[in-house]
Amino acid sequence: MLTFHQQQTELRLSVTRSDYIQLTPHWNDPNATLSCTRLYFIESGAGYLTIQGQKYPLEPGFVYLVPAYFKFGYGCTSMKKLYFHIRINDNNPVDMLSRIDRVLKMPYKPEELQELLSCYRATDLFGILKLQCLPKSTTCPMCRCVITLSR
Repeated sequence: MLTFHQQQTELRLSVTRSDYIQLTPHWNDPNATLSCTRLYFIESGAGYLTIQGQKYPLEPGFVYLVPAYFKFGYGCTSMKKLYFHIRINDNNPVDMLSRIDRVLKMPYKPEELQELLSCYRATDLFGILKLQCLPKSTTCPMCRCVITLSR
């Protein structure tokens, strides 16, 4: 269990990149590491993550959180996903989620993804604001099992 000491600091969550994309076998990298955390919402298809030489499937109906600086590989035959690259920082420039030592996986309902996609495509203020809340509302329950705050 990770422990963070809660101080009078402001946490900031920023989205550095996002897209809704149909992937081909060209989406592969045997040695991926980024300075941001990734959220993958898998809609359809077949993909995988390789962690310490072992392949783990990326399955439709699940969202995956890959922590910043986590070493892994990835690939697919064909896959459609909505993804976000995020950072959670306080006064330290290093993503706070980089302390998580594994990929997290959580199911979602198909209608939830459809709602997310409508927000992703939105041009009105409500849809854009709702989409801004998505990384926080997804990250919180995923991290609950590995992060605790202490005072």
